[in-house]
Amino acid sequence: MAPESEKWTLHKLGLEWGLTCFVTGCYDSGDLKDNIVGFVDSKEAGERVVDMFNGRAFLDYRPKDPNWIQVKVGALPEHKNALKTLYDLVVENDNVITPDIIAKAKAVPALTPKRN
Repeated sequence: MAPESEKWTLHKLGLEWGLTCFVTGCYDSGDLKDNIVGFVDSKEAGERVVDMFNGRAFLDYRPKDPNWIQVKVGALPEHKNALKTLYDLVVENDNVITPDIIAKAKAVPALTPKRN
């Protein structure tokens, strides 16, 4: 069972290779996706955040650097607005993530892909 909330101190919006889209679950190791990087206080806290995303987030834990623990969340281009909403909602909630915040962000309508 996922926790009700967890401190997730957001660092930035960026780009990352090989993340799962938190909205669709789509994964392709060759895809560069928009992402959010946020810090957690422990490996266990990071695992709880990943659980809130039903595994659609990546825990970047390096035993050689145990004080630099990140959870990364990616989104396909058409779900960039959902990612931005997720970022904004977490910041507004004092950098605390909840399943309700994730659900609200996932509910943001997808962008229509541009056609050439």
